[in-house]
Amino acid sequence: MITMPLVSLAPPLLHRARSTPALPLLAGLDLPRGSVVELTAPAGLARTTQLALTACAEAQRRSRAVSHDGDARWCGFIDATSSLYAPAVVEAGVALERMLVVRPDVEDVAKVAVRMAASRLFAVLVVDRVGVPGASPSSSRARAAASSRSSAVTRWDIAVRKLALACESSDTTVLLLSDEHTATYEALPVAMRIELTRPATDRVRLQVVKDRRGLEGGARLVSLTARGRVPSPSLSA
Repeated sequence: MITMPLVSLAPPLLHRARSTPALPLLAGLDLPRGSVVELTAPAGLARTTQLALTACAEAQRRSRAVSHDGDARWCGFIDATSSLYAPAVVEAGVALERMLVVRPDVEDVAKVAVRMAASRLFAVLVVDRVGVPGASPSSSRARAAASSRSSAVTRWDIAVRKLALACESSDTTVLLLSDEHTATYEALPVAMRIELTRPATDRVRLQVVKDRRGLEGGARLVSLTARGRVPSPSLSA
């Protein structure tokens, strides 16, 4: 649950300059602001969370550069399965003091996401519907059960439309992390959908399969760093 009023985060942001219209995820791949973007990957490919954290770090870096007081923008992460690993957040370059992690009950994920998006306080709001892929078998079964339970009580097509309305005309990017099979079945009305696969042990493939801006999609083959991570936009140029 959210343990503090979202308005309590607002005062430091009132005088901050707006961010750029698009948020770079990788060199040559920008995420639309004021929109819902879905990142999908097959089970066992632990890269959607990593990409989401990369987007958070980049949003904070860019906002800090244009801020009058040098502070970064807030980012939010809805983590219903308690699968977010704090050291990985730090390694991604995210400022922990500007990251609000919320762990609602699974049936409340969509409602909490809409409330956070409507606050317009967050440069990036990550909504993790599946937890971290590649967990232990027992943990995977628990997360699969939680995901199934959430789907049973949540109309995600309606939730995505509410999220889109909540962040429309703002500079918030909502990142929805989904399992590949679930995303294919649901075909949610998101502004952009990016599919991740791993054709080689040292590379990931990003395919933009939907973009309402009318931009050409195409695939991006990204080489991982020596530590097996997706490079930041500045390093992937």
